[in-house]
Amino acid sequence: MKDLGVIIDCKLQFQDHIKQRINKAYSMLGILKRNFKEMDVASIISLYKVFVRSHLEYAESVWNPHYIIYMYLIDDLEKVQKQATKILRQCRRLNYQQLLEFLNLPTLAFRRNRGDMMKVYKI
Repeated sequence: MKDLGVIIDCKLQFQDHIKQRINKAYSMLGILKRNFKEMDVASIISLYKVFVRSHLEYAESVWNPHYIIYMYLIDDLEKVQKQATKILRQCRRLNYQQLLEFLNLPTLAFRRNRGDMMKVYKI
C-alpha cells in the first residue's frame, strides 16, 4: 500500500520504500554526474542536498531503520552519499569519514537521529 508516497507492507515494514528511495536517489545522482562534472565543490554539494539527499530523507521519521536487522538498509543509504562525494575529483583519495569532514557533511544516520530528537523535543 502506498500512502503519501510511503510504501507500507502488511507487516508495517518499509524495506520496499527504502529500496525505492535509494533507487530514485541513484538515478538523480546519475543525472548530476552526467550534467555537472566540472562544477566547484560548493555547487556540487548544494545540488546533492537538493536533488539526492531530499529523496533519501523523504518521510524518514516514519520509516527510520533503527533495528539491527535493518543494518543493511542503513549501509545502502550511506552508500548513496558515499557515491555522491566521489563525484568530486579532489576528494577521490580520501576515505569516507575524511570526505564528510572535508565537505562538512554529517552522515545520514546522524541526520535521522538528530531529526528524531528534534521531533521528540517539540512533542
